[in-house]
Amino acid sequence: MNPIKSHTLFIIGFSFLAIVISSCNLINSDNKIEGNKEGVYEGIYLQGIEDSWFHPCIDEEESWRPLLTEETFAPIREALSDAESYRVFVKAKGIPSKKGKYEGWLTEYDREFDITEIIETRPTDSGKCP
Repeated sequence: MNPIKSHTLFIIGFSFLAIVISSCNLINSDNKIEGNKEGVYEGIYLQGIEDSWFHPCIDEEESWRPLLTEETFAPIREALSDAESYRVFVKAKGIPSKKGKYEGWLTEYDREFDITEIIETRPTDSGKCP
């Protein structure tokens, strides 16, 4: 076989393989939310006795462990004081971790959610996303 043809076929084959591998990452259902990238997310914040949860309004995600500062927790605390339950709707800007298993107090989370800004809060008794 001609060395130029062989080299060309190798490059074409390698390029095809690289495209297939990268496209698998795009269609992987676990990557609907890109971890470690800041975005705006809506969900239900639930305050428990020992722990708290953020349930995003994305069907594929169960619960995230919210990471809050005193500043980012203040609007949530205020909304919780107006709520009849321990649940509030939250629209927040932050950075979700990559999907995995994150330990909490007697529970596991799908992700950790480093909340950098609270955009909106409001009481919700249904515990469901709007």
